[in-house]
Amino acid sequence: MKKSILAILIAALVLTFCACGSATADSAAQPDSAAQETAKEAEVNATIEEATVETDKFDLDAYKESASNFRSEAYAASVILANMANYENNYWKAAGSLSDGIVAAAYKWLAQNSDESQETVETDNEDIRIAYKDLILTDFGDNAEAAEIDTGVRALYDGYSELYNTVLNPSGSRGHFASNVSDLISEIQSANDDLLLFLPEEAQ
Repeated sequence: MKKSILAILIAALVLTFCACGSATADSAAQPDSAAQETAKEAEVNATIEEATVETDKFDLDAYKESASNFRSEAYAASVILANMANYENNYWKAAGSLSDGIVAAAYKWLAQNSDESQETVETDNEDIRIAYKDLILTDFGDNAEAAEIDTGVRALYDGYSELYNTVLNPSGSRGHFASNVSDLISEIQSANDDLLLFLPEEAQ
């Protein structure tokens, strides 16, 4: 599209220069040249307007579908992490102190009690990161509904990513760990509920 616009602009400039160089031409031909130049300018303007419309077009339904998929994946992954955090808290309490093997023990417990594993947790995290990046880079212009969804997506990802780091890198006191996990779970639930207000019924 840019090449075609450039070509039209060059053509218009050539007509302008030709008109300047034909001062000695028959005066009866001048109105036709002016009319042609005006027509070319109108064509250029129409082409630019068409390009602007195509660039600014935003598909809200497609955006909602992507946001819905992200919400589902991030929320499900958060539930898994919350269960790992609960195991780690109990493991920590029984051991009396924070152990270097606590995360490995949590992954082992997860594999024994579900279809999840360290590999699926890490793969899900990467998929969620990619989906999140695609969503926040979407140009939705001044669409108010998309802006609300964007806010929910960011809040959900912030809660999920912090929970991920907290569970896989436990530190501090057990009380602080348990309190932090509880707060993050509440934030994730709130963001998830906010997103469900705007997403398609079938996606819920």
